[in-house]
Amino acid sequence: MPIDDQMLVLRLVFAAFYAAGMAAVLRKADIWFPFTTTLTATPGKWVSWKDAIRWALSATFLVIMPALYLSYVQIALAKQPPLLAVHFIPPSIRDLFKFVVVMSLIAAPLGFYDFWQAIMRALPNLFYSEFAKDEILEHYPSAFTAGHGATVAWGLIWIFIPTAVFLLTIVWK
Repeated sequence: MPIDDQMLVLRLVFAAFYAAGMAAVLRKADIWFPFTTTLTATPGKWVSWKDAIRWALSATFLVIMPALYLSYVQIALAKQPPLLAVHFIPPSIRDLFKFVVVMSLIAAPLGFYDFWQAIMRALPNLFYSEFAKDEILEHYPSAFTAGHGATVAWGLIWIFIPTAVFLLTIVWK
């Protein structure tokens, strides 16, 4: 049975690529121990209040906000007319541009990760025990000393620029 709903196909493709982006982000975030306790708690203790605070922030920035963003994009795409023509009619430059813009929204998980990482790096004493900070510093010697502003700036770029252009393409008929 052929799928005639072009926007459904686009939403499915977007969701698949978004999921792959989230997997890459969560793999990269692993060094910061977003959801683990074994290396983050004080030696001899399995869970501390620092772990609970980090888990809550990690869940917010790495799970809940990306899921809400994905839901928003899926709903917005469902309300749009088809972007690309079917039956071998070449798409217009405008349609191709809109398609590229939709696919650029896949970068949003990087923005949520950057915001989360900036908070982790700016307030390490709130989120990590000394043991955990040593583990992170072993991999990234300047992890807690530099680059917080640039990380936030990249977070803004990854989320808001593609989203703003996407919103402009919605009104561009």
